Amino acid sequence: MELWDAYDRNLEKIEGMTLIRGEKIPEGVYHLVCDVIVRHTDGEYLLMQRDRRKHYGGMWEATAGGSALQGENPLDCAIRELREETGIHTERLEEVGRVWAAGRNTVYCEFLCITDCRKDSIILQEGETSAYQWVTQDELLSISRRSGKIIFSHETALFLHGISDRTPFEHTVTAPSGCIPSAAIKAECKVYYIKPELFELGKTMVQTPAGNPVPCYDLERTICDVIRSRNKIGTETFLSALKQYAASPKKDLNRLDEYARQMRVSGVLRQYLEVLL
Repeated sequence: MELWDAYDRNLEKIEGMTLIRGEKIPEGVYHLVCDVIVRHTDGEYLLMQRDRRKHYGGMWEATAGGSALQGENPLDCAIRELREETGIHTERLEEVGRVWAAGRNTVYCEFLCITDCRKDSIILQEGETSAYQWVTQDELLSISRRSGKIIFSHETALFLHGISDRTPFEHTVTAPSGCIPSAAIKAECKVYYIKPELFELGKTMVQTPAGNPVPCYDLERTICDVIRSRNKIGTETFLSALKQYAASPKKDLNRLDEYARQMRVSGVLRQYLEVLL
């Protein structure tokens, strides 16, 4: 049985309360998860592939991390998770951000590890990770340059627009029906398909975290895509995206309504927005 400390919205520990993994967390209470981004001194980043027996098995993620055990502070948790999942031993971690995911009752503490370790020295954790790779800073730009017939969409678009709690486990793109992306694209990305006449609806250019422009659907098109694919992306991601969009000062409801009409999701969209707005 795995025990966790309970925290409030300010990441203050709630004395006398213990959470148990797998049990429902009360409203207004959070548990702590720590993620570590690993950057080599040569500028490349470490990606870890999740064990196929885990939730989202086989997908790649840009962090090592997990839940803080009872009694651990954020730094202690990050150091332990980094060591267990990668074999990297260090206490020199920099906290770079915190994200509160109310729908998950979770607060994520994000750390950065800069290392000069041998790149072939990474140790995989049985049952947690199955492979690793080092990638350049702007993998998104590299992917977009491989094909002029893909546009970043769904979970990756949510991430690029700041409407996602975490970096996607694998990048998602959309291609027009009848277009077959390269084997490299299909190996690295989850590919959705759309009728050619709707392929460029809402296409824009968005900056990656490294500052490079890549083709991506605008926020309203992304919400319509999420609604169309809600059974594939998962209820949690779907509802979180709608809630954050509804609260966003950047939302354009007139544009959303027009896209929804063209993509034939107006009825479903209306059902959810009537509750959220």
